[in-house]
Amino acid sequence: MEKFRCKWCEQDDDLRHYHDEIWGTKRATDEALFEALTLEIFQAGLKWATIYHKRAGFRRAFAHYNIDEVAQFDEAKKEELRKDASIIRHRMKIAATIYNAKQILMLQQQYGSFRQFLDTLTPDERIPALRQHFKHVGNTTAESFLIACGYIPAPHEKRCYLYVKEEGKS
Repeated sequence: MEKFRCKWCEQDDDLRHYHDEIWGTKRATDEALFEALTLEIFQAGLKWATIYHKRAGFRRAFAHYNIDEVAQFDEAKKEELRKDASIIRHRMKIAATIYNAKQILMLQQQYGSFRQFLDTLTPDERIPALRQHFKHVGNTTAESFLIACGYIPAPHEKRCYLYVKEEGKS
């Protein structure tokens, strides 16, 4: 029996894997959360497939999301990244990623981990807190990040095998 999925992932093996195994699941480490946040920031204004297909390039460019290392990136490293065709070479998004690594380090000092920070917030506090602490994060990016990381239920299409009917809705 064939599984039906959300239409956005049906024609691409990588996107099907993301849809089935990653999207909407809690991340175990701060590095995994940092990766999800970074990819969502770079996705703004672009198709998700464009970003996801460059995932390996982003991992390499951003030191496999080693937060301490990315927080130390300097102007020379920013310029190097601006020339790296394996990622999206958006100057402000690159700068935001480095700034955001520094913010995660600060949150780790205060809360023990980035995940613990997110887990201490109520659902209504999460989007404003993400907007407050991180650069290049607006309401849509914050919401997409929270969906990707399982803090908000993923909006699967009704035909999708992962669709869960919300209580009180038909």
